[in-house]
Amino acid sequence: MPLQSNIKRNYGPSGPANVRMLKGIVRIEFQDGDQVDVTPDQWNSKYPAGKYFVGCNRERNKITFISPPPGSYIVKFGEVKHADKELPIPYIERGGPRESRDGKSKWFADDEPRFRVSMVVVDGPCDGLEITYWLPYIFTNAGNGECVLEGRKNQLKRMEEFLRAVGFDTLNDSIPYSDNVLPAFNNIIQKRNEMFSVTLGDKGYVDSIVRIPASLLPKKSAKKSVKK
Repeated sequence: MPLQSNIKRNYGPSGPANVRMLKGIVRIEFQDGDQVDVTPDQWNSKYPAGKYFVGCNRERNKITFISPPPGSYIVKFGEVKHADKELPIPYIERGGPRESRDGKSKWFADDEPRFRVSMVVVDGPCDGLEITYWLPYIFTNAGNGECVLEGRKNQLKRMEEFLRAVGFDTLNDSIPYSDNVLPAFNNIIQKRNEMFSVTLGDKGYVDSIVRIPASLLPKKSAKKSVKK
């Protein structure tokens, strides 16, 4: 019998949830029927009760993230997520058997280096909430001290869509190459301070990321900037 391995999760329930404010507690009712009660200090009173994407810790007594419900949002790039490290570093998304959402196709995925970025909502009732998005770590050395993107078709598509949305011109702009490109990547995209549009699907996944023409930007949001 082959040696098997299982990933031990260090997080608790997460997903679409209805958040209710009760006497002395905040009740998080997940779509799958699970329920978590936390103290009121775990919830930002700026946001009313209602539908959100929520994550909790394994002990089920703390909220680890709050994201907007399904819909389209105007956002700005926040940061490359650090994962408790002093500097952001890529992580390995373990491969294995995979199945499409509709169940019509199956495949075996290889291990893949990735990193996560945050996108901060800058307009509307969800102003200030973060949306997290993963990107493939596909930076290789172009030989001239700069990066070149090298990966599979779907990896390139995901990265290039993101770069276009945040205003990075892949034909004229560059990223310096190093053993860890993420600190430089973070600084370059933050300095752009561009607004773009993100659409979230029913399960909290990002369905689309697109650049917003300047003529369509809301005047109120155009004056905002994400805190660094």
